[in-house]
Amino acid sequence: MDEGSSMRILKPLVVSALAVVILAMTAQSVTASSADEDALRKCDELAASSLDDQRTAPAVYSIPPEAIEWCERAHRAYPENGRIFFQKSLIGRELRDPTLVDDMLKVIELGHDAGYAVLGRIAKKSRQEVGGYSYDDLLKIGLEKGMSWALYDRGKWYEEGRDKPPEQEYPTPHYETALEFYERAAAKGYSAGELAAGSLYYIGFMGKDKDTRWQGVPYFVRAAKMGDPMGAYLAGKAYLDGSVVEQDIEKGLDYYLEAYLGSGTGSMFVVNDLLWRAKETEMQVKHKIWQTLCEDSDTEDFDVKAYFKFLQKDDFDCGS
Repeated sequence: MDEGSSMRILKPLVVSALAVVILAMTAQSVTASSADEDALRKCDELAASSLDDQRTAPAVYSIPPEAIEWCERAHRAYPENGRIFFQKSLIGRELRDPTLVDDMLKVIELGHDAGYAVLGRIAKKSRQEVGGYSYDDLLKIGLEKGMSWALYDRGKWYEEGRDKPPEQEYPTPHYETALEFYERAAAKGYSAGELAAGSLYYIGFMGKDKDTRWQGVPYFVRAAKMGDPMGAYLAGKAYLDGSVVEQDIEKGLDYYLEAYLGSGTGSMFVVNDLLWRAKETEMQVKHKIWQTLCEDSDTEDFDVKAYFKFLQKDDFDCGS
């Protein structure tokens, strides 16, 4: 067989082999890309922050432990994604963490404005400049960009009357103006804006009569729908008390359970109200509450069984 014949035979084989290699590489690339996108989606679902107006998923108020793994994988795949780096940077960290400032400055460098929100919170709490910014600098930037945290803070400023002139001894709250800013923050998905606006009505700052105060409850309900456990707690409290809306024990307890399950550990204020109010309700509702607490009793800071013993509940226990 001459050399030309050999080449004619080998050429299709070589082409076929290359095609197999290319297909394998393409499949591997597609699989890797799919895995990266899954990590991106899971990081957003598990760690989206209420301080981030640019988030692509509902805000999470109790971040599960597995979020860090997903966000680290997503960050490795998309190192220039400011949103993912922001979410990864916040997991398990407190505002007093000194390294958080540098991470938020990097978030801003990556083009993600949520970094300003966290810097604003740090500067306000510490009353010091952070990353070269004062709190007033950050608030001004936030207001210029229409960021929800800044709108909320400006609302709080008016609610507390901090615009008083020097010659005036006592502050004069401007509740109507505060409400406008809170509602603007809430419109951007900031649940704290809903809570603050609702509280103006519910507490009686917008009017002491029942017909005015009840208007605060829908704000709490909207915050609860956003996933904010404090919204669920306040909505539940309103329906259980029945002072400004028609009392609805079952609805109120449902909101309380939602608040408890959504707040993770450290929800003792909800637990206490749940258990004490359970004493006043029908046995079927009591068991619903107790069973929910039993199923979620593996927290480090609360022993449900011991609490039942303290309350001398002989008609129900968590079991073995």
